[in-house]
This record gives sequence, C-alpha cells and structure tokens, in this order.
Amino acid sequence: MNNSDKAFLNKVARAMKDSTEPKPTRKGKSGVPPRLLQLKVTLNDTKIWRRFIVPNFFSLCDLHNVLQIVMGWTNSHLSQFIVGKRDDATYYLAQPFEDFDTPFGEFGGEDASKYDLTYLTEKKMKLRYEYDFGDSWYHDIVVENPDVDYSGDVPVVLDGKLNCPPEDCGGVWGYENILELLKDPSKDEDGILEWVGDYNPDEFSIEEINAELADWFKPKPTKKAVKKVTKKTAKKKTVKKKVQKAWVFTGKTESGK
Repeated sequence: MNNSDKAFLNKVARAMKDSTEPKPTRKGKSGVPPRLLQLKVTLNDTKIWRRFIVPNFFSLCDLHNVLQIVMGWTNSHLSQFIVGKRDDATYYLAQPFEDFDTPFGEFGGEDASKYDLTYLTEKKMKLRYEYDFGDSWYHDIVVENPDVDYSGDVPVVLDGKLNCPPEDCGGVWGYENILELLKDPSKDEDGILEWVGDYNPDEFSIEEINAELADWFKPKPTKKAVKKVTKKTAKKKTVKKKVQKAWVFTGKTESGK
C-alpha cells in the first residue's frame, strides 16, 4: 500500500468517525454540569414551531412530556425519539417501555426514561421526535443555545407559531386538506369540518402553554414533607406552600418530577 492509498483510507476513517453523532447518555452518568438548553422544535412539512427552555438533566421522557404540552398534542399515541443518521440511528421509546409489544421492541429501542439531555452540548445538534406511528408526525429538534442564561421557571415556552394539527387527521396530507377546507367550506363534501369542530389553525397561546407546563412539572411533595404534614399539623401550611412553589432552575441534578 503506497502513501497516497494510506492517506485516502485515513481520510475515509476520519469522515466515518465524524459522521457518528453523539448519543444520549444514561441519566445522571455523563458528568456534565447542570445547564439550561434553548431548543426549537419544528413539525415537519408545516409552518408550526416552538422555542422553549428545558434543563439538560431532563430525561428524554421528560422532553416527551414537554413536547406534548408545547405542541398541543393529547398524548394519545405511541412516540419515540430518533437520534443519529439512518444507518446509525438509535430509537428511544418515549411511552412506558412495557407498552411497546414485540415485534417492535425487538428492533433495538431504548427506554427514554433512562437517558438524559446532557449530551446536547453544542449549537445546531439535532434529534427527531415521532408522534403517532399511524399519522407519523415527525418533529425536528435543534439546539439553539446549549447554556442559555435564564432565571425564571422552567420548562418554559418562549415563542412559537400556529396550532398543532387535530389528532387522527391523517398526517400532513389530512392536515393540509383541513386547511384548504377551512378556506373554502363549500368543498367539504365529506363532513370533515363538522368532525374538526371549532379547530383554529392560527391559535397559539404562550400563557396557556406555560400554565400547563408549570402545573405538570411542579414539584411533588417528598415522603419527608408528607410525614411532617401528618405529624405536625401546625406546620401544614408552611410545608404545603413550599412544595407547591413553581420549580426554578437551581443547578440541582434532579428534575422537578
């Protein structure tokens, strides 16, 4: 083997190494310090998107719950995260792992609750989220800031555009058909608009989303706190007020769940 052949093979090896994208690490095992991630999620083939902040120590399952709320889905279908390119992709099942019956579970899917977001350390890092394996709603998630400076309650949505599609509408094609019918109801020969009801594709409320996030991720009372409430009723109001306070990022290595 001559020098030019060796140089070519080394170049190919480096390219293959560089093409392997970082993957989520086991929850709490990365050694990466707690940080806040600013992410943007876009629903494929639509103009629907959200910008939001989450702690990097959230699990992929936590992120699944955030996405359901910020997008406006109802968590009525199975879902998964896809990390890496097609030939090197790993699938992380976002629903309770036991809900995935074989043969799907034989395809190498991982339990999303056991992996966190600490591997997202650079801008423009990406992962994909699929919701509803029938309608196949693919969401592209990109890191806009891996260490954002934010002092408010988290998770929090910062911005976004448009309402998410109605559940079970038939995927992107069905969603586009609904948009066309809303523009010209005279074309609705199958009663689709009656099924859709009062759906408004332009509806988007940051306030309502953040209220739901705050409710879902508010701290739960610990066993110790419950014990104090039981034995010392005089401190009941104080303890209750403490555990119901909105969760604020403090740099601790546990989520608000």
